[in-house]
Amino acid sequence: MATWLLACNQEKFDLDRYRQDGHNLSSWSVGRYLKELAAGDQFVMWVTGPHGGLVGRGRITGVPTQQSSALGEYWHQDPGTRWYAPLAMDEWLTQATHSSGLRSRLIW
Repeated sequence: MATWLLACNQEKFDLDRYRQDGHNLSSWSVGRYLKELAAGDQFVMWVTGPHGGLVGRGRITGVPTQQSSALGEYWHQDPGTRWYAPLAMDEWLTQATHSSGLRSRLIW
């Protein structure tokens, strides 16, 4: 079992609004390590940018598949067809923990 870092670029996808609108995150775009990602692997979700940081953790629930991106209103530009890993979020933090905060406290 492996642990992965999944990154969200807020300039490309509005994860905050996606969650505020009540959507359940059930997959994430992955571009590398397609053959290494496996059901049962754990991950942490990182949001990039000045207000970003660690925002949650979860589990990969299957192998990545290639598919069209859904819910275009949250993408700032159409990403087209991509590889997506199915996942389950186990915990969302109430606010992002910046990298400096990771050194000073235990999250989980």
